[in-house]
Amino acid sequence: INIVGNSITNDDVIRSEMIVDEGDPFSILLVNKSINEIKARRIFSKVDYKMLPGSSEDLKVLEISIEEQATGEIMAGAGVGTDGTSFAFAINENNWLGTGVKLQTALNLTTESISGNIQLNNPNYRYSKKSLKTGFDVSSTDRSSSSGFKSSRTGFNLGTNFEQYEDLFFSPEIAVTFEDIEV
Repeated sequence: INIVGNSITNDDVIRSEMIVDEGDPFSILLVNKSINEIKARRIFSKVDYKMLPGSSEDLKVLEISIEEQATGEIMAGAGVGTDGTSFAFAINENNWLGTGVKLQTALNLTTESISGNIQLNNPNYRYSKKSLKTGFDVSSTDRSSSSGFKSSRTGFNLGTNFEQYEDLFFSPEIAVTFEDIEV
């Protein structure tokens, strides 16, 4: 199995989605399922393959050619409402450092509060076909002039997602939050 066209994404990210492996008996069904798994990651704009003759008649060479695409997003926003002005900024990356990990960050500012978070999601943690999700968020709200309190919150979450049975997914998650309120 030869992979061409990836300059950013690590080979192991692509190979981990392969159902067929080197040395396996040839099956066009498994090759097509493998190509569909690679496409399902949605980090490539084009995924094609060619079957080439191997060193002997009973061997084949599978050449997968991919075309990488931009996988990041930047968002910025501003608004005015009954609670005052607000500004928001977020960055999402679906192939962080070429490892296939999804990274999401956000920052929200209003006249009375500030909040931010960072989330990491590894959709194939240690090649187990199980995702590992972690996150951290903080916020601080000062409404001492209007409601008479200040609040600060810090939280952490950890979760996973995997297919228990065919088309039946299990997604447990635990979140721990500490909140301090001053009156």
